[in-house]
Amino acid sequence: MSKRVGKLPLLRFAVQNKASSGLITGAQLRAARAFLKLSQKELSALSKVSNLTIVRMEATEGPVTRRAKLLASIVAILSRRGIRFFSSGRFGEGVLLEHRRRRRH
Repeated sequence: MSKRVGKLPLLRFAVQNKASSGLITGAQLRAARAFLKLSQKELSALSKVSNLTIVRMEATEGPVTRRAKLLASIVAILSRRGIRFFSSGRFGEGVLLEHRRRRRH
């Protein structure tokens, strides 16, 4: 069951997939994009978030706390492509790229 938050149902999806204790950091966004070999412009086109906003989010030291709806859109795109964000008090924040099995035809 998807709970709608305003007009953006992706926000709940993004919140469920964010780092478990804390927010997503600029470094995590950069790492996630690098795992997927996406440029900032490509991520901008996919997420419908301006390139400048992505640049600013990635340059953030620490958690990205502004523009929650835009961050949710970016996280949703990255999550659909296999990125998982996590946080552990002992080891800090991180990003994991899940490998997906290819279907054989």
